[in-house]
Amino acid sequence: MSRPAPILLIDDDDDSRDGLAIVLRANGFSVEAVADGHTAVAKLSAGLCPSIILMDLLMPGMSAGEVRRQQLLNPAVRAVPVIVLSGAEDIECQAAALSAAAYVTKPIALDRLIVIIRQHCAK
Repeated sequence: MSRPAPILLIDDDDDSRDGLAIVLRANGFSVEAVADGHTAVAKLSAGLCPSIILMDLLMPGMSAGEVRRQQLLNPAVRAVPVIVLSGAEDIECQAAALSAAAYVTKPIALDRLIVIIRQHCAK
């Protein structure tokens, strides 16, 4: 049986990224965790085809919006759903502007996030 595609986790905060990756792996997911948008886009361009992208909204360097634009330009990963993670007050509006499949506010309710991931990975 083939291994499911990994989750691409993009978060510039080391503790958040590492902690979330541990939780996701403990729940049976494969995770490719990166610290910035440039690295994420490079991995997608190099052929990584994740099952889902979990992306922090506020990152230095390449913004979440630019990461999403680059994703949408790449036919191989254009349809991969994005879940936005943020503590921003207007997360719902920002997630909608990115055409994200869902959003989760920080601090993250892990049970809710796992349910959302499973819903979108099943599609």
